[in-house]
Order: sequence, then C-alpha cells, then structure tokens
Amino acid sequence: MARAEPNLTTTRTDMSETNLSPANIKNYLLDTNVLIHDANSMFAFEDNHVYVLVSVLKELDELKSKPGETGANARRAARNLDALREKGLLCNGVGLDSGGRLYVIPHMKDGLDLDPALVDNQLLTTALKLRELTGMKSVVVTKDVNLRVRADGVGIPAEDFKNDLLDGIDYCGYSDLVVPSQSIDSLYADGKIDLPSNAVLLPPNHYLRLVCDIDTKKTGLAKVAGGQMEAIEANHSILGIKGKNLPQCFALHALMDERIRVVTLRGKAGTGKTLLAIAVGLHRVLGEDGPYRKLTITRPTVPVGNDLGFLPGDMDEKMHPWMRPIYDALDTIRESDSRSGKSHIPANFMEHDIVDVAPLAYVRGRSIAGSFMIVDEAQNMTPHEVKTLITRTGLNSKIVLTGDVDQIDNPYLDARSNGFSHLISKFRGQDIFAHVELMRGERSKVAELAATIL
Repeated sequence: MARAEPNLTTTRTDMSETNLSPANIKNYLLDTNVLIHDANSMFAFEDNHVYVLVSVLKELDELKSKPGETGANARRAARNLDALREKGLLCNGVGLDSGGRLYVIPHMKDGLDLDPALVDNQLLTTALKLRELTGMKSVVVTKDVNLRVRADGVGIPAEDFKNDLLDGIDYCGYSDLVVPSQSIDSLYADGKIDLPSNAVLLPPNHYLRLVCDIDTKKTGLAKVAGGQMEAIEANHSILGIKGKNLPQCFALHALMDERIRVVTLRGKAGTGKTLLAIAVGLHRVLGEDGPYRKLTITRPTVPVGNDLGFLPGDMDEKMHPWMRPIYDALDTIRESDSRSGKSHIPANFMEHDIVDVAPLAYVRGRSIAGSFMIVDEAQNMTPHEVKTLITRTGLNSKIVLTGDVDQIDNPYLDARSNGFSHLISKFRGQDIFAHVELMRGERSKVAELAATIL
C-alpha cells in the first residue's frame, strides 16, 4: 500500500494568513540526539516549522528505558509530543506557542542513492523532499558531526542545536588590577575598599591581584564582594595541601568561603581541581566545627575509549573503576595529612559513613542537605543533567563542580554546549557563585607536558 505524503496544505495556509513567505520560514528536521540532549528542543525554533520523523520516534522508544538522562529525556520528549496531540493530528501539523508548527511524519524518498534503513539517511532525503514541496529552506538539526558533514555533501544545510551554545566561555574568574599604592595599604588596613571605576562591572566573587602602579613588586589579593574589594589571605593549608600557584590559592579561598555555595573549578589534567576540592571537603566534614555532616562525591560514568561493558558485583564494586581517581585523591590527601604532623584523618575514615561516593544516576530524586558535594568530570554532563544535580542541593549544603572542557568524552557535547560551561555562564554574577580557572599543572612535569602539547 502506498504511503501517503504529509499534508502540507496547513503549512501554506499558515503562511498566507500571517503574511509570511517561504523565504521567511524554514523547515527544521530534528535528529534523535537533539531530543535526547534537550527534550524541549522542539519548542526552540521560533515561528519556523519543526519536523520529527516517525523513525526518530522509534529510536526514542528504544531509548526510553535507558538509565540516567538518556532515558529520562526520551520519555520527556514523548510526553511533550503526546501533549501536542490535543491540538490536532501531528501529521497535519499543530501550532506551537512560538508561532511555528510541529509535524510528525514518515520519511520521504528522494532521488538520493542512500540506504533507507538508516535514520540519518531518512533525515537527508526527507529534507530534500520538503524543500522541493514547500519551497522553504530545510535544515537538519543534529549533534552528530558526521551527519552534518554528510548533509553538506548532498546539499542540505545542517546545524548543531544552538539553543544552549554559549559565548564567552573563556571567563577565568580572576584578573590583575593596577591600583595606586595607597589603595593596597588601605585594603589591608580596613579589610575592604571601594571598587575603582574601571572594575565596577566585575561580577561578585571575582578574584583580583592588585598591582601597585609605581612598584610592580608591591601587590595585594582581593575579592569582589558587595560592590567593594575585600582583602583575602592566600596561605591556606588544608590537611597538608597548600596552593602551589595563585589560581590554586584563589580556588582554596572559594572552597573555604561559606558565603559561596556553588564553586566551579576548570582546568586541564593535573592542575589540582579534584585534589583541592576533596581536601577542603574532608576538612569541612572532619573538623570539630565543620558545618557539614558528609562529603558526597559523584561523577558521570562516561567511558574513555571503548566501553568495558558489564561490570560484576554490587553497586560499590561496579563503581570502583569509575571512582578510582577519587580514591587516588583521597589517598594522596591522607598521606599529605599524615606528613604534616598531627593527623586529622582517621585511618578507617571510609568506614565511618562520612564519605558518600555515589554514581550520578543515584543522585536523581534526592535532597542532599548538610553535605559538601563534589561533582568530578562535570564537562561530560548535559545542561539538563547539571540543572537536575544542582536542584538536589539541600539546606546547608555546598556544591563544587570540577571539569576540563578539553577532555569531553560525551560524543554529543563540546566546549560550548556541555552543562559545566552552561552553569559557569548562567551563574556568573550571582553572589553565591565563584569560578576559578586553574592554568598550571602541578601533578608532574610529565603530566604538564602531555596536557600542554598532546
């Protein structure tokens, strides 16, 4: 039985009623990975037409039982489409609040000699056919780089999903500021001074190295707070761990400052992100006046290279390979603490239920109160995953996210679209947020050289 072509009469009627021409409206065909990345992406295309292929829905159906964010977004996207059915038949197109229309259609054949069994090929042939039938520019929207390249090869425009791509992701959280000598003297005498006119636009908790205008050897350290510069100290020693460079000192200050409830530490491998965060977390939990009951550590389980597949054992045994870097950091801190003189970390501290090492999937649905939370490798999380995690933060909790946007293992994320960069961009300017970029590797000369030139 011949397959009916989608009803495009509604599309042409809409254009005439709103005085829009095909040149003003585009057809956007969404790949499965876009809906998995953001289940609400179908609503992000303003007054254009959005197409979801039936074969894409089949892939969503196959993914809906997957654990974590993949399955959750597959189910959420299906619910969004089901809610739109109340407006009419999806095959005829239904209106969106943005002014556009959404269609669910079977794929259309075209003259391209492509294997129709592949959903990627169905997107390409349908885009060509829609362009022919509607006279509108048709665009394939996908997180798959290879599909975007293939689309170019057959003359179809293709784009990444840009709604959550960020500009200005190079914010490092600190800078130098040249000031008169008396400003540095006043800062340390009074504890804080007014911001100079050339620094009033700096966000809260931005760190400053003040440099004297007549003697560059005279410097001071400050933080922007309440529209003023607040003097800070840079000699923190936490369980034997000290800042080895100025950014690490700024990071330690942000981690120790209880007014700052969300901290992001970004930097290449070996810069000390995880080590500093765990050291401060243990210190704040184990201290007699520590404000937290527990140190909660998690990280996304995205493999580097080939996936190891099924891992035997209970949850702790399954998670051990993923959390090995965390345990390495804990061992380093315990050794450093024991060498510092008086040991603050009990030998069997892991058995005292003060450190909770949990997979990211087990954090969903929890309300984590009274905890110092650390999220390692946060660059592998989507914006929605980061939002889900941040909203788990309960009363009297602090959350620290560490990441390196040059080491993203999730195939559908990059330096601008990942949730870690999204958080830094959106939270910048909030009184409870601080960000520090760690530039110099301190793990070893070998690690620093490899991170820089490889």
